[in-house]
Amino acid sequence: MKNNRLRYAVIGGGAAGCALAWHLTRNGHDVHLYEREKGLGGLASDIPFGRTRLDRFYHHIFTSDTHVQAYAERLGLASKLHWCESSVGVEYRGTCYPFTTPVDLLRFRPLSLLSRLRVGLAVLKMRRRATFDDLEEITAEEWIIREMGEPAYRVLWEPLLRSKFGDKYREVSAVWFWGKVKLRGGTRSKSGAGERLGYLKDGWGQLYERMGEEIAARGGIIRLHELVREIRPVPGGLAVRTRSGEEIFQRVLFTPSVPMLLQTVPSLPDGYRAFLSRIPYQANITMVLGLERSLSPYYWLNITDPDSPFVAVIEHTNLFRDPDYGGLIPVYLSRYLSPDHPFYTMKVPALRERFLSHLEQLFPHFRREWIQSFTFSKAEYAQPVIGLHYSKNKPLFQTPVEGLFLCTMVQIYPEDRGMNYSIKCAEELLCALGELERLTA
Repeated sequence: MKNNRLRYAVIGGGAAGCALAWHLTRNGHDVHLYEREKGLGGLASDIPFGRTRLDRFYHHIFTSDTHVQAYAERLGLASKLHWCESSVGVEYRGTCYPFTTPVDLLRFRPLSLLSRLRVGLAVLKMRRRATFDDLEEITAEEWIIREMGEPAYRVLWEPLLRSKFGDKYREVSAVWFWGKVKLRGGTRSKSGAGERLGYLKDGWGQLYERMGEEIAARGGIIRLHELVREIRPVPGGLAVRTRSGEEIFQRVLFTPSVPMLLQTVPSLPDGYRAFLSRIPYQANITMVLGLERSLSPYYWLNITDPDSPFVAVIEHTNLFRDPDYGGLIPVYLSRYLSPDHPFYTMKVPALRERFLSHLEQLFPHFRREWIQSFTFSKAEYAQPVIGLHYSKNKPLFQTPVEGLFLCTMVQIYPEDRGMNYSIKCAEELLCALGELERLTA
């Protein structure tokens, strides 16, 4: 570790930002953590629900997510981490089919038996792949059609790719699909039958609150509700300007989205700006309903109907039940979309009506009187779209501005973005800076 005490600004209080500030204060540095929202956690922050807290955006972890598990252990939260059997369904033309196990796939009647077998063999083949180099040259669409056939792609995978990436779904690299299959395979039992997912009782937001407490206890400064308006080079380092004034730091570690970096740092060279601007993002909108009754037996129900305003129904208590929910069932209705999609700027009452009307079509037994609570959240930069040859286009930690480093979702590759890999990305930057000897997991 370095003995020199440095003055660090960490921009963004999500998973990566909290992990960076946590380690840097442990190393004795002068650390200021800036977060524009009123609390830490970023996309993993929480909301009140019943007598406890609940994730704003749904989160679970896989057994292979060892980095986030290590932090739960370090921060005294391991006893609150529960591993639960998952259940997945697929809606197709108004009917919901179980889709958790290989047997469910074999019983999936919308596809012929031959198509079902091709899907199973292709997934097994993808799961056993050790490398992804050649997959960088082909899209997920092309690979799936080649290996599984056109019918399987149209029925299963095209709707799911559309739901995740909107009108950019045909640009997505097969590497993304490989990462998803490897990850899901790693969390199944040895028989391949079940899938175990982890959830932190009282919400994942407490992990980052606990980090914040330890950061503050070691002398770190946490500036909540503080939007960074500009970062610019000055003699002696980098000036960070907010509504409260301006402070100078030797190093600035930037963790929010690439578009926010481009807005905040006017001195970035034009070529670097053009390089970063090639990475598109999808936004997300999520409604959380507190229901008196259950909708389905599934934790995660994928919606294939292209006319549906949401792409997934996540019934949280079909994964993890908590008496502190006060008898209510948290149900997430989620939609990924382009930030310029009409839904993103639509007034919440109108959007709520669109969502609930379709929920009534999907579940005829559903009644609006069951709704006892309602929360709406949105994130403009929720998911980067990873295209072909991304290993050549993945941004480095070091930016062209001396002392300014980037640590954000676009650098998570070949894995998909998530808490675990955000923390891993933060630790990789710390290793590069000489602030950490090795990754924790």
